[in-house]
Amino acid sequence: MLTGADFGAAERTRNNPQPVLFRIQNDAFLPGSARYRLADCFGMGGGYGDLSSERAHINVSRISCVDTRTGMMLESPINGYIVDSDGRLGLRGKVERRAGALLGKAMLAGFAEGASSIAATAAQGAESAVTGSGVVNTIDPNSVAEVGMYGGAGRAMEILAERYIEEAESMFPVIEVPSGRRGTVVIQEGQKLEWEAYELADKMPSEG
Repeated sequence: MLTGADFGAAERTRNNPQPVLFRIQNDAFLPGSARYRLADCFGMGGGYGDLSSERAHINVSRISCVDTRTGMMLESPINGYIVDSDGRLGLRGKVERRAGALLGKAMLAGFAEGASSIAATAAQGAESAVTGSGVVNTIDPNSVAEVGMYGGAGRAMEILAERYIEEAESMFPVIEVPSGRRGTVVIQEGQKLEWEAYELADKMPSEG
């Protein structure tokens, strides 16, 4: 693999696979011990993560080759997938869960909200009196500012906790697969590869 990726391990990521670019290092093995020259060709595909197996499943969709000896080039769609060095489907990667820190912050914000509510109640210094119309609570005028401060802090912590939870819900685990990983491309369907002639440039375009 020439490019690594963080493959999302969620159901919705399967419809939005991460692109992958890789270089084929050996010729293709065909039935009957036949070989086909594909070394140094480039391949492209896309993949997604599977949390249960801790692997990235990568589908191969295109191959691109240039033969400088014959002046021929190949650009063709293919249908295949990549298996790991252990012969199993997908490339094993590292599971990374990034929602934990946000949930921890949400918990701290919720704790601060609860502490502010308790402090606001304690600062009220309210007195209750039973009257003909029911129970009437009165607050010490000298505590109004303090109660308002604690109440405002509690509301701010509540909003902050809700935001952290919303962000955590939008995140999902990923399977990290670095560049340089090796695997085997398996072609699922027969494909007719048509080479075309191209012209080599005598020199690279001048800069500026």
